Amino acid sequence: MMSEPARKSMAPELEMIQKLAFSTFGLDLRSGKEELITARIGKVMRKQNLGSIKDYYNYVISDRSGNALSEMIDALTTNFTSFFRETAHFDLLKKTIIPAARGNKIRIWSAACSTGEEPYSIAFCLHDAGFTTESAEVIGTDISQKVLSEASAAIYKDEDLKQMPVEDRRRYFLAGVGAKAGYFKVKPQILHMVHFGPQNLIEPLKVQGLFDVIFCRNVMIYFNKATQQEVVSRLQTKLKPGGYLLIGHSESLNAVQHSLKYISPATYRSVL
Repeated sequence: MMSEPARKSMAPELEMIQKLAFSTFGLDLRSGKEELITARIGKVMRKQNLGSIKDYYNYVISDRSGNALSEMIDALTTNFTSFFRETAHFDLLKKTIIPAARGNKIRIWSAACSTGEEPYSIAFCLHDAGFTTESAEVIGTDISQKVLSEASAAIYKDEDLKQMPVEDRRRYFLAGVGAKAGYFKVKPQILHMVHFGPQNLIEPLKVQGLFDVIFCRNVMIYFNKATQQEVVSRLQTKLKPGGYLLIGHSESLNAVQHSLKYISPATYRSVL
């Protein structure tokens, strides 16, 4: 069971939001983050014309569709991502993991995939190595339906690709014309390699089968140690023997019990 974060000195109305975020998503919004919570949900409150945090809380818990809850998590977390973010992991993928998988089907899971840049970056690497929809599968999951919808659309603005060489843009994307100028869509042969679905990492895992690699990066910074332990325990059961778990470079598993072998910063491997 998750142990709840300390809540000393937090205002009662903010504590309701904190408890809801923790029980539903495992978000550890400790005391001291009052300004952050107020600022981020304030935007949603103005959008919904809600006068108080208590009104907002009642709005969220009374919405049976779950959209308000999803909107809350979007507001309280940072969905920043980019193509080939934290390049060391993609170097490992291209130089070590993918070559070792030749002749076999490779499965890679991007947990907390946000708007899709990470799973598509993985698919780009697989495509370059000659893998197809028959020999490779990339699963992208997130708790937010909003970002999953954007990821599934696979359409990005010119500014989203500004760090990508022109030749890579041409290789991976179809450029929009006319009214769609300035927009780029992932090419079908790559797009069809990637599948998206919802997954709350503090709940039983819905993803099926085992994976050669799990990307779970810049997620556990939102969890307390007990929740991190639960999440890592679940994730390692989804790795093939010798499979890799990749976390964010600002994260560590030092305080978490696991059976994985440390390879390098933010890189762990299951026992062969």
